[in-house]
Amino acid sequence: YAAAGGLHQYVVPVALVWDENGDTTATLESLRKIRSIDGEAEFVVQLDFNPPTDWYDNHADARMAGVAGDEAVPCPASPVWLDASMAAFDRLIANLQEDPLGPSVTGFVLTGLRQGRWQGGESVDDSEVNVAAYRAWLERTYPDEGALKKAWGRDDATAATAVPVAVAVGDTPATSFLRLEEDGPAIDYARFRALATADAIAALASHVREKAGEGPAIWATYGYSFEMATSATGHLALMALLDSDLDGFFAPV
Repeated sequence: YAAAGGLHQYVVPVALVWDENGDTTATLESLRKIRSIDGEAEFVVQLDFNPPTDWYDNHADARMAGVAGDEAVPCPASPVWLDASMAAFDRLIANLQEDPLGPSVTGFVLTGLRQGRWQGGESVDDSEVNVAAYRAWLERTYPDEGALKKAWGRDDATAATAVPVAVAVGDTPATSFLRLEEDGPAIDYARFRALATADAIAALASHVREKAGEGPAIWATYGYSFEMATSATGHLALMALLDSDLDGFFAPV
C-alpha cells in the first residue's frame, strides 16, 4: 500500500550480532523482503543497542542495576557495553557495504535501554561501573570537596563516597520540586544520569558516522522530556546532543 501511494522509505528494525563469531547472514533478510515487494524501497535502519540477555552471562558488570522487573539493559556508563555496541555495528555495516542493498540505506535510528527509548527508569543504577562513573563525574564537576560540600549542604559529602540517590516524586505541586541544598545529591545524580546517557548516544553516533560515511542520516530516540515521569530518566541533556553527529531525534512533540 505504501509503494502504491508513492511512499518508498521504510523504518526497519535490524538485529545486531553481538557474538564476534556469530552468523550475520540473516541480518538483512527483512530489507530483502521489502525490496522484493517494492523495488524502489529505501531504508532507515533501526538499531537496538541492547545486547541479548545471554550476553550478560559474560558481561554482568555492564548491566544496569536497580531497574524494576527483569528487563536486562546496559549501563550507559559501561565502556565494555559501548565497545561491544560499536563492534556489533561494525558487523552490520560490513554486511551492508558488501550487499547490493547498501546504497538504499538512507539512515540509522539509534535505540537502547528501556523500551528502546534510552530510559533508565525511576530507580537508581547502583552497579559498580555506574557508581564509579558518577564519582568520577563529581570530581570533574566540582573543583574541590569544599565546593561539593557547599552544593550539597553536607559536611560529610565527598566524591569518593558518593552514591546515586533517587529523585523523590511528590504527590502535590508543593512536593514535586527539588530544593537546591537538601536535594543536592539527587539533583547531581539526575544531571549525571542524563549526561552519561547523552555521552553514550553521542559516542555511538560518532562511530556510526565514521563507519557509514556522510551519506546516511543518524537519529536517536531521545528528548522525551514531556512524557517522562521525572528528571531522573536521563532525557535532560538534549543540548549536549545538539553538538553531536546526530541529525535529529525521534521523540514526541
